Amino acid sequence: NNRLLFSWREGSNGKGKLLTGTVSGTTITVDSTIYNFPANGSNFNVDKIEITYDKKANRHIVAFRYGSESNKGNVFSVSTASATPSSGSLFEFTTGSLSGNTIGLAYDESNEYSVVAWREGSGNQYAKTRALSCAASGGAITAAGATKQWNNLASYDMWYIDLDYEPLVGRVVFGYHFNNSGTYYSMGGFLTKD
Repeated sequence: NNRLLFSWREGSNGKGKLLTGTVSGTTITVDSTIYNFPANGSNFNVDKIEITYDKKANRHIVAFRYGSESNKGNVFSVSTASATPSSGSLFEFTTGSLSGNTIGLAYDESNEYSVVAWREGSGNQYAKTRALSCAASGGAITAAGATKQWNNLASYDMWYIDLDYEPLVGRVVFGYHFNNSGTYYSMGGFLTKD
């Protein structure tokens, strides 16, 4: 439907912001109202915002770190069919705090679910991933599988985890940067359905 969703963190108060828009040819038009998230929240302090689009549910998926809730990772869906975005309820995808610099988020078109990746901020600080399903009606997010540990880089300083979908091979690809005792590496590969 050529609808867009923009999201950012407002620096003055840490609120998450949503703004919808429309693309037509080479022209982007934004709607007039900016919305806060989490909806009706009194404590915001959100950061590390990522967005992907769930083609099956026809909704945008927004993941973020919720500083006011012990830095846990949260995700929700947004319908942009009208100028007033309709948001589903929050789903907490981490059990511990979230660390590192970014959240990775991508929609797996082959398996029709979103994949989120992050580094745990407590314990062994492994990088982890989880598949998420979104209901087309109401936009509720649920886990499509258990949390998976996808490397053995415990206690290393991981940065810039990123995910994307590669249509030529039908799989989600990942990349990240880490520091091992002063030596810096960039790594990448594929995530499997399991």
